[in-house]
Amino acid sequence: MKISIIIPVYNVEKYIIECIESVINQNYSGLLECIIVDDCGEDLSISLVTNRISSYSGPIEFKIIHRNKNGGLSAARNSGIRVATGDYITFLDSDDKLMPDAIKNFASIASKCSDIDLIQGDIFVSSPGEKTAYLAISPALFPPQSYDPSWCASSLLSIIPTTAWGKLIKRDFILSNNLFYCEGILHEDEMWRLQASRYIKSIAFCFNPVYYYRLDNSDSIMHRKDRTQHYLSMLKIAEEVIDNFNINNAYAEISFAMWILSYSKKSAIWKEVTDKRSVCNYIKKLLSKIGNKPEIRIIKPMLIFLRMPSVIMETAIMKWVYKKSQFKIYKNICGYPLS
Repeated sequence: MKISIIIPVYNVEKYIIECIESVINQNYSGLLECIIVDDCGEDLSISLVTNRISSYSGPIEFKIIHRNKNGGLSAARNSGIRVATGDYITFLDSDDKLMPDAIKNFASIASKCSDIDLIQGDIFVSSPGEKTAYLAISPALFPPQSYDPSWCASSLLSIIPTTAWGKLIKRDFILSNNLFYCEGILHEDEMWRLQASRYIKSIAFCFNPVYYYRLDNSDSIMHRKDRTQHYLSMLKIAEEVIDNFNINNAYAEISFAMWILSYSKKSAIWKEVTDKRSVCNYIKKLLSKIGNKPEIRIIKPMLIFLRMPSVIMETAIMKWVYKKSQFKIYKNICGYPLS
């Protein structure tokens, strides 16, 4: 069994060597390749990587892919997928690291369940707290494996961590279903799990920590103050639900769309959007599309709210959804207690 580790690299000179060392220190005796994608950063990250692997003489096959221009995380991951030769792929962000037995633990499960599409591993968080509780993978929450496509699809859209990393994915599952990452947006992991949920047939779980997630990188794109791109990206994901709605997984997809839109529900976040006109125009476009699809009209009030966010309007819209729909779980999904 061969496993490919894909590491997109962009302006992470502070963390990159620790990341690469975590790959070198893997306790795995099988075939392992590490694909490092240079996304045209402006610091010394790639020079540091080149110097480190030039002195490496072990069994891991290192490859450095140089992109012609910066394309973002999705484009870098896609570049890695296209050259990967492993039976399975796992992603590693360059400011994080793998736990020493990560690949060994993943491979052990994959060898026992060779027909599994995806294995989700447990995540170690540098500063654990309430907001990262969703990353926990334990036998109290998940079965060892599931071959129920309906459960796999709904779980991938809800209780399984969103992240691209922390997973071992069968390469053929990605390629045969054209599951490349959507380029040009933020929250690309949300888009990927929506699209993957339409093809997933089986999932297994690794209850040992496989991934070290660093929360203290202040340079992360998720810490940017301007929320315009975040808003537009979430609307793009909602549009994917509208355009390619899977009626066979209707409950999960509508719930997912409501959760995606609830990300932007707080008026405090709206204040951080600099290009409000672009956001409002996109919302208008989605409202027009929903008009032709009555099966998903339940998300229309959330879109209306996004054009005039306030706590009062949020309460009114969410109470309307609660009363008019049978999806009573929305009050929990959207994180807003209703009386």
